[in-house]
Amino acid sequence: MRNLLETFEEDMKSWLEISEFLRRYEEVHSYIRRDQDGIKNFRLGKGCLKKFRDELTPCKRFIKTHQEQYVQIRSPLNSIYPDCFVKDRNGSEKEIEITITQGAERTVLMQELNEKGDGIGFMGLTDEEPYAAHREAMKLEAMEQHQSAYSTEQAIQCAVKSIHICVKKKNKPRADGLVRRRDILLIEHHLLTLSLANWKVNMSKLKKAAQSSEFREVYLVGLTGECGDTCWPLKS
Repeated sequence: MRNLLETFEEDMKSWLEISEFLRRYEEVHSYIRRDQDGIKNFRLGKGCLKKFRDELTPCKRFIKTHQEQYVQIRSPLNSIYPDCFVKDRNGSEKEIEITITQGAERTVLMQELNEKGDGIGFMGLTDEEPYAAHREAMKLEAMEQHQSAYSTEQAIQCAVKSIHICVKKKNKPRADGLVRRRDILLIEHHLLTLSLANWKVNMSKLKKAAQSSEFREVYLVGLTGECGDTCWPLKS
């Protein structure tokens, strides 16, 4: 699997046709799912799977809903802005920046899932909270045997606040002083916390949270139980 992934990531540094990108992504992902170690490492974005999970997976979710618009993709995978480039049918390029919401909560929840085989799906903490607060919240949830429920409103409020945090972070100027083009921002969020219907009925709140972004286009990407890979425009 490592050789397959390394070859894919190396080839991503040059332009790939969209169909080729999607095919090879699924090829690598199928290998990851073949054993428990691969699944566990993917959940945590551990080792060689970090960039595959954090950058290529959100890109794949975006691309699957924009195959008619874009024909090629490349990604330097070097942790330098931008994360990805896409080229449309007219040869014009756009830059893509990727960020995630509730990164600390995701890490804590995935650790719990890997260690125990099951776990909770939502604590409602944002990345403004210290990591220690996430660990303490997990301990409290464990003491209550994962019986704590959350409301739709709690999940929506957390999503709105998390989008605000991501937008604010990505609006900051570059440390090197160079000007970003700010074409497309992808915000990855844990969408399995609510049904598709509950997300859609609250879409106006999510869109409002993204309007202060300096990026021309902002999308919320993730995985839903009803549709699988999901990409919703928040600003366009």
